[in-house]
Amino acid sequence: AVALIAQLLAFALLRFTFMPSIVERINNNEISAGVMLAAMSVAIGLLNAACMSY
Repeated sequence: AVALIAQLLAFALLRFTFMPSIVERINNNEISAGVMLAAMSVAIGLLNAACMSY
């Protein structure tokens, strides 16, 4: 549950503060926006995995 909240919080932070039009940019085939979202998701996932395995 905590990992899910962390992922959703990170997505909301990216979506509403840093890149408010990320969904439209991905729909317009801008690869950099998709790479940014994927990198952020993987980074938070790795952090969650590290916290759970400690």
